Amino acid sequence: MSKLFPYIFFCIFILIVGCVDEKPSHLGMWQGEQNGDIGFIKLDESGGAYILVKGDTLGGDGFEMEGNPVNLTYVIDDTNEKSHIDFILKLADGDIELLRIPGIFKFNSSGDMILCLNYNDSRRPTTFVKMDTVVLKKVQ
Repeated sequence: MSKLFPYIFFCIFILIVGCVDEKPSHLGMWQGEQNGDIGFIKLDESGGAYILVKGDTLGGDGFEMEGNPVNLTYVIDDTNEKSHIDFILKLADGDIELLRIPGIFKFNSSGDMILCLNYNDSRRPTTFVKMDTVVLKKVQ
């Protein structure tokens, strides 16, 4: 029995580690389609974001609005059942916030990100309303 103990312990360890359900990461380049338009969202480790829809870019290096350099960032709170995400547009030379787009997201069983944003006001969505929701597939 004592010779089997290390083998049994190893098998139990492998089973436990193999059964841990790793949460998908929000980081990377995502592609989605909404109303026939294909768009991309890139979320990086530093909190930077980049959105490209119909050839229009929001965020990224050298992005400007009305001649002013602007940064697009995001913050996430994933302590809720529906994780919270805010996209924040700020002047690059300070902490002046120009726009905040609140949203919620979750991952489906395929690892796709289901994202719902409220473009109308500062209230966070509470459900995944079809017209404001997009399914994003990780492409990078």
